[in-house]
Amino acid sequence: MRQAKVLLIDDEEACLFSVKLMLESLDLSVMLARSGAEAFEVLKKNRSEISVILLDMMLPDITGLEILKEISREPSYAEIPVIIQTGMSDADNSLVEVKKMGIAGILKKPYNLDEIEKQVSSVIKS
Repeated sequence: MRQAKVLLIDDEEACLFSVKLMLESLDLSVMLARSGAEAFEVLKKNRSEISVILLDMMLPDITGLEILKEISREPSYAEIPVIIQTGMSDADNSLVEVKKMGIAGILKKPYNLDEIEKQVSSVIKS
């Protein structure tokens, strides 16, 4: 069985570092993207290898909502489960909108290893 790969999209270096360590401790391979442009580049090159996307809602060049819309338009990306990671409140309009888009889950920042393990393991197929 091949190792599951997570595409982690976040512009905060501290978050990238800590979440990458958590994911690797769960025996997951991690690909990083620090912007929407970088995320689409990684997706384009590695689509068949990505098991799940962990997506921050706020990036310097695009919102998580806009990335979700692009992913849903592209058939080869649309089947990849997306877990949103955010510090937004449940009442935020963007968060309300992404919940309607069939996301796999939401991780509220700051989150811990147990929370990320529960969310990611629920969408990765063995």
